Amino acid sequence: MDIWACTALSDVNIADASGFDQCPSPLGTDYRDQRLRLAELERDVQELREKVDEEVHKRRVVDFDRELAIDALREKTEEVRQRDETIDAQNALLSLAWADAQDLASSHQSTQDALQLLKEYIEGILASTPDPELNANKKRRHCS
Repeated sequence: MDIWACTALSDVNIADASGFDQCPSPLGTDYRDQRLRLAELERDVQELREKVDEEVHKRRVVDFDRELAIDALREKTEEVRQRDETIDAQNALLSLAWADAQDLASSHQSTQDALQLLKEYIEGILASTPDPELNANKKRRHCS
């Protein structure tokens, strides 16, 4: 190619199969250096975009995992709250049952005490009766 053809095509990058320009740049190496620098910057920008996309994806995954963990904690908190309510209700029922059991035990003891006093009273009456045969019959009827 002659120099005039290269000058007329100065804004077109004509490359041969080896990748080298066939025509020298009419503006000199500054123009070619700027084009190379621009291409390099465009590659850098593309790499940064890819990295940003990766980071955005990672962030979304982390956010999703965090939301799952928060939901799991909320569910666990609700389970614990329900379990606490159940335990409180059971404790209240046990307290009532304990109070009833104490009342029954007290009543039973009072009944036992009353029976013991009655037995002693009957034995006292029988002891004061003069006939031993009558005492034995009475004792059998009242103490059995």
